[in-house]
Formats: sequence, structure tokens, C-alpha cells
Amino acid sequence: MTPEQVLSHASRVLTREQREFYFENGWLLLEKIVPDAWLERLRAAAAEIAEGTRAMVQSSPAIELLPDHTADRPRLWLVSSPEDLQPAFWKFASESILTDIVCDLLGPGVRYRYAALPVKNAGPVEPWHQDLAYDPHDGTGLLAGIHLYDCGPKQARLMLIPGSHRGELFSHRNEHDEFIGELNQQEMQRVDVDAAIELRAPAGSIELLDYRTLHQDRYGAEEDGGPFLYVTYAAADAIPIGPVHYPPVLSDKLGTRLG
Repeated sequence: MTPEQVLSHASRVLTREQREFYFENGWLLLEKIVPDAWLERLRAAAAEIAEGTRAMVQSSPAIELLPDHTADRPRLWLVSSPEDLQPAFWKFASESILTDIVCDLLGPGVRYRYAALPVKNAGPVEPWHQDLAYDPHDGTGLLAGIHLYDCGPKQARLMLIPGSHRGELFSHRNEHDEFIGELNQQEMQRVDVDAAIELRAPAGSIELLDYRTLHQDRYGAEEDGGPFLYVTYAAADAIPIGPVHYPPVLSDKLGTRLG
């Protein structure tokens, strides 16, 4: 669905200016838009998952633990498909203001793709990439990042290159044609990283990225950063054209039509 076709549908949440900004730049940040009641519910669901890992001594397919994880101090790096572990995540992804926002940008009847719950204070700076490589589609898709906690001043949570969604689609493969999930050295030579901007936002904010927007996720600077929720969607007319590379465990809710 083209931007013009999307705009022909009445807006549910966003202004026309916000929708047009997203189409032009490939990103949009909505500060403190998640209602407090939802925010507390999602935080509680994440805490319950963490509490349940106390008995774990090693990672499972869905929950990746850090090496210093203990029963007394649970330490998680990534929860795959949290919507299958706590119903609050699926309820939010399918029946909240988020669904209406996504429909404002992709058109009605969007398809649910996947969710993940990484912990912001645990990991490294990730390489530059486009989410379309992880979930290839012949059509449009987006990632919604929900700040469950404040993104502190020590480091941006996200770096992105505005307008890059209208540029090259990179292979994310090495010289052996193996998927590596990041731009290879030759591809990086064609990227103007000096054009990147950084995003910080308070709890309750949602950042939205076109599947084709070049970006890198940043973790590790905030000791009390807490979990961060990813939810991704594709337009109703977008057709999957390859395997999904992330997260490690996919929900059977993949492909569910919403909105």
C-alpha cells in the first residue's frame, strides 16, 4: 500500500503531519503516548518473566540469560516472543493504541509479525542493519519500539539515518552469501553514518521505524535501563518472501490480521 493509499484512510490516532513525516523520513517518535495503566501492566508482565527465570540455570530457546545470571539476581538479555509467555504483551500488540497507530502508517488490516523483549542494560551496540533483512517482505512493514522505562542521558537507545528507507536495500550477507544480519564492509562504505541522528525518550514513548530504515540499537550504558519491547507488523498486502531471522523463537500468532 502506497503512502497515498494509506492517507486515503481516516486517521485513528496520528495527525496528517505525523503520518507524512513518517513516510518522508522513515521514522516517528511519539513521546509518552502509552497510557500509564498499560505501561504498568507491561512492566509487571516483564517482571513476572524475570521472576520465573530464578529457577533456570541455563538459557532456553525463548529466554537468553546472561553469564552472571543467578537465582538471587536474575539477569536476562533477550526474551523471544514474550506474547506467548505473558498475555499482556499480546493484548497490547493486538488491541491497544499501538494497533491503531500502526494502521495509521500501514493501512487497515495489518499483519502481526513478531515481538521481542531485550534488556537495555545488558548488551552491546548492534551493527547497522535494516529490519527488512530479518523479515523479508514484498511490501511495507515497521518496527514499533516501546519504552517501558526512561531512556537515560548516558547514551541514545537508537541511532538511525533519516530517509534511508528510500535508498538502497542491502544484502546483509558476507562474501560467501551467508546471512550475517548486518551490512558488510563493502555496503558500509556506501552509508553516510554522519547523517545519523539519535533517539532518546521517556517511559511510555513509542518509536516507529520503517522496515527499510538503516539503524543500530544501543544497549549497555544504563545500569537500570530495564527491558524494552519490540513489536513488528507488515501491511495487509505485504507478502513474505524469505525466512524470518529474528527472534530465535517465533509465535504461532505470526501473520495474524489486526485492525
